[in-house]
Amino acid sequence: MNPSKNQRSWPFLPGRAMEIVRAEGAYLHTSKGQAILDAAGGAIVVNVGHGRERVAKAVYQATKDTSYVVPPWLTPSRRAMVDALSDWLPSELTRVHATSGGSEANEAAIKMAVQYQSAVGRPEKTKVISRDLSYHGTTLATTSASGHPGRRKGLERAIESWPFSPTPYPLRCPLGRHHPDTGRWYVDALRQHILDEGSDNVAAILAEPITDSSGGAIVPPDDYWPGVRRLCDEFNLVLILDEVMTGFGRTGRDFGHQHWPITPDILVSGKGLAGGYAPLGGVFGTEAIG
Repeated sequence: MNPSKNQRSWPFLPGRAMEIVRAEGAYLHTSKGQAILDAAGGAIVVNVGHGRERVAKAVYQATKDTSYVVPPWLTPSRRAMVDALSDWLPSELTRVHATSGGSEANEAAIKMAVQYQSAVGRPEKTKVISRDLSYHGTTLATTSASGHPGRRKGLERAIESWPFSPTPYPLRCPLGRHHPDTGRWYVDALRQHILDEGSDNVAAILAEPITDSSGGAIVPPDDYWPGVRRLCDEFNLVLILDEVMTGFGRTGRDFGHQHWPITPDILVSGKGLAGGYAPLGGVFGTEAIG
């Protein structure tokens, strides 16, 4: 006789698994009454804390009013989100595309960059250059674009080979630790990479403003990002900044790229956009891209 549903032993619920029954503020509470400090905020997600009644009420009201409405139509909650984003986003980013998370958002951004190049008469521009220390998601395309060997393990034959440029790493720069020309060296390396791939073939640069999970918060030299922005303008490349981890106040600014005088063509967000209360990502573009 088959066991009842209540008696069934599920392989993904081992007997020794820790069960979290509630969360509040910065703490997770187990079924055994233990309180655990969620020092990482989930996977760098819960930036406003667990159990916020105000947020829970807003989620309740939004789902009570409407469930699923196809994207082209406007709803009060969508209007409220766009209005709230206007207080955060750089003024140049006027186009909004909502997704179900950061991986999907990065994938959408890649597609948008390639479609933009085709729309303006450059259909041969299809390559996207990422960096050798990077993480952009878990779909096949974003895994391909991520220079993170551990997450690619077992998928090597299924994913495409993407071009990777060196990640700006002041501590391990070939010129020496914290060399004054570090930023310029990495910009020049990216320029050479663009030329090696053929600048007429490259659609976009995809990168994190501050290298996150794959490198442990590596901050580039101050002249690096302005140099990358100039390269994108010179070679007609779309600059996609992956701010899934660095967006919405994570670095002390609204967005991580704002530590430098640059604006991306496409900005990607997730995690802190919804603080873990809903599966939500965002792709924000300029009027030209949108």
